[in-house]
Amino acid sequence: MVNPKEMGDLLYKKKVCGQDGYDLDWGASVVGVIGGQGSVKTSACLDIAEKKMRFHPKEKIFWHDTIGSPCQFRKAKHFPYKIFIEKGLDLKFFNATTNTYFNPDVTYFETTDELYHFAPYRTINVVYFESKKAWVGYNGDSNKIGLMEYLMSNKQSEWQTIVFDEMETLFPKTVNNQTEERWYEWITEVVTEKIKECRKSRVGVVGNYHKHSSIFYDVSNKFMYHMWGFGSKPRGTRVKQGCVDTLKPGQFWIDYQGTYFGKVGIKTTYNPPVEQWIVQYW
Repeated sequence: MVNPKEMGDLLYKKKVCGQDGYDLDWGASVVGVIGGQGSVKTSACLDIAEKKMRFHPKEKIFWHDTIGSPCQFRKAKHFPYKIFIEKGLDLKFFNATTNTYFNPDVTYFETTDELYHFAPYRTINVVYFESKKAWVGYNGDSNKIGLMEYLMSNKQSEWQTIVFDEMETLFPKTVNNQTEERWYEWITEVVTEKIKECRKSRVGVVGNYHKHSSIFYDVSNKFMYHMWGFGSKPRGTRVKQGCVDTLKPGQFWIDYQGTYFGKVGIKTTYNPPVEQWIVQYW
C-alpha cells in the first residue's frame, strides 16, 4: 500500500507539476486548490507555477490577479513577473506601504495573439483584461478570441498554464442572464466546456477558492485534481474531514478524481513583499 506522502508526491510533483515530463496521451492537468484564509492557497498556486517553469522552460504561464486586492504575484521567489494590460482598460497602481501612486513597467496589448507573443517564457505573465470573458472565450457574435480558447486552438503543440488566483471573482456560484453579458449562459456554455476540454490541448488550469461551493458548481466539478487545505470541507472525494482538520497552513491533501489521494506540503515560504502593491480602477 502506498503511503500518503509517496502518493502525494506522485500526484503533485509528477502529475500536476510534471517533474518527469508530461504525459502526451493524457494531456495537461486541471487543479482546484481549496482552503480557508491563511491556508496558503496562493502559495500553492505560485509553487505549481514555479515548478512548471523550472521543469518546463518552454511553457508559458498566465496569471489572473484580482483588481483591488494586494498583488499576489509579487510573492514569487525564483522567477520574474511581467505585467500586461489590455488597451482601453484604465488602471492605476497604489503602493500601500508608501501611500503613493506610481507607474510600474507595464506592457499594453490589443489582441490575444499580441499578448501571447509579448509574453516571455519562465515568467509569471500577469494579465489584466477589460472583460473577464477574455480569460476563457466569448459567447454570442463577438469577433474576439479568449485566452484559453486561443491557446487551445492555436498553440496545441505547446504546453501552457493559466493560473486563476481567487476564482470566485471570475466564476461566482450565483450567476444569471439578466444583463446583456448573459453570465449564466457564458459559464454554462463556454467556461465549463473549455475547462473540460482544455487539458486535451495541453492547456493546464490551476485555480484557488475558499470552498467547493464558492464557485459555480459545474466549474468546480470539472477539476481533475483537488488540493484540500486547512479550513476546507472536502466533498466528492475519499479525503475525509478528519484528515483535513489535522492540517497546518501549507499542508494539503491532494486527490485525483476523488479516488487516489495523498498528502503534500508547500515547502517554499511565499511571504508578502516589503512593499505592497494594489491595482485599482481609475
